[in-house]
Amino acid sequence: MKYEDLDENAVVVVCSPASLPHVAESSIKQCDFCGIDVWFAKTTESTVPDEYYIMCMPCAADNGAMEEGELQMPSDDQIRDVAKAVGKSFEAVKADIVAVLQSSKYEGN
Repeated sequence: MKYEDLDENAVVVVCSPASLPHVAESSIKQCDFCGIDVWFAKTTESTVPDEYYIMCMPCAADNGAMEEGELQMPSDDQIRDVAKAVGKSFEAVKADIVAVLQSSKYEGN
């Protein structure tokens, strides 16, 4: 599968390679573009429609997906997962994410 062949309305979930740390209640899935194992958080499942594609971070960088697409604000459950994993408060992690989204060209916050 090639990123450029996707419909412009396709939902793509960018996931960390399984070689990186992950949040609790994550499962292993495969990147739809290169096949490597990635972490897919249980809290992410509730935020995606029935049809979506999984893309690993390296494929997202290689294909320009992060520059072309629209990043959405993570759900509160996703933020709680990250906060617990990194040892920060929910509010601090949410503020960090908002700052990144506001300082970039991405929308969704």
